[in-house]
Amino acid sequence: MRFANKTIIMLAMCASLSACGALGKNQTAATAAAVAPTGPILSDDPAAIGAPYIIAGVTYTPQDNPTYDDVGFAGIASAEGPTSTLANGELFNPSSVSASHRTLPVPSYVEVTTLDSGRTILVRINNRGPMAGDSFIELSPAAAKQLGIETQELTAVRVRRVNPPEQEKAVLREGATATERLATPESLLRVLRNKIASQRPSVVIEPKPNLIEVEKVEAKPAKIAVPDSGKPPIKVKEITAAKPKVAGKTNGNYVVQLAAFSDQKRADEMARKYGGTVVSGGSDKLYRVRMGPYATKTEAETSLKNARTKGLSGGQILRN
Repeated sequence: MRFANKTIIMLAMCASLSACGALGKNQTAATAAAVAPTGPILSDDPAAIGAPYIIAGVTYTPQDNPTYDDVGFAGIASAEGPTSTLANGELFNPSSVSASHRTLPVPSYVEVTTLDSGRTILVRINNRGPMAGDSFIELSPAAAKQLGIETQELTAVRVRRVNPPEQEKAVLREGATATERLATPESLLRVLRNKIASQRPSVVIEPKPNLIEVEKVEAKPAKIAVPDSGKPPIKVKEITAAKPKVAGKTNGNYVVQLAAFSDQKRADEMARKYGGTVVSGGSDKLYRVRMGPYATKTEAETSLKNARTKGLSGGQILRN
């Protein structure tokens, strides 16, 4: 009987040790999976406000405004990005849906709406700026692409601060794209467009300009009724409309359009500053500031790049 009791005790101890061994293996595997590296991990804490700073004589005071809602113009950051880290210590990632803003906390989250179509997306503010030009927000290439912005010219937008669910914040921190918001209704877009026009009435923004294509138009001869006087009828000469020419050089298929204004004085000022030419005409009655023409697209790109080094944040290349 004593032998049987010892046997039972020994078997129970072995079973207990076996279970402990299995549990230990499971704990090790779970721990290893939890700490496995998954790449750079970004954080929203702590958010930085920063001290006031000056750009082109204007003082900007960053502040934590949870109800921030404003309209203005958006530029697009270069795909190469800055050579240093961003304001919150992160490295610039052109494939992330992010942006720079002049006064909002870094990081914070906003909904950006294009005033031409009403398309709205969620964007993470992770840098301070832009530090030049007329834009009050600078979008990453990925954010601009999601908004459908295909031009380097300034785009009229609405920026509204939001506090999205943590799941959406995590998606943006990982460099992915958050779910697109419902498009802003046309009735509200009209109000926002009027608001931005009241701020800068002399500037006309063309969010999605098309390439200018000029076709040869032949005027048909007019038919004139002439009384029968026995004399030969008067012949009306057929007139062929000449193809409009871009002011400036006479050769080349590419031009750089810096901006378009409804005020000729502003257009003349920009033309003098960047060495361009003012081209007017058309049903929209705009004064377009252009450089060129250039024989190749490469020459036009070089000209646009030089203009941006002088402070221009917009501009686009058009083909004649």
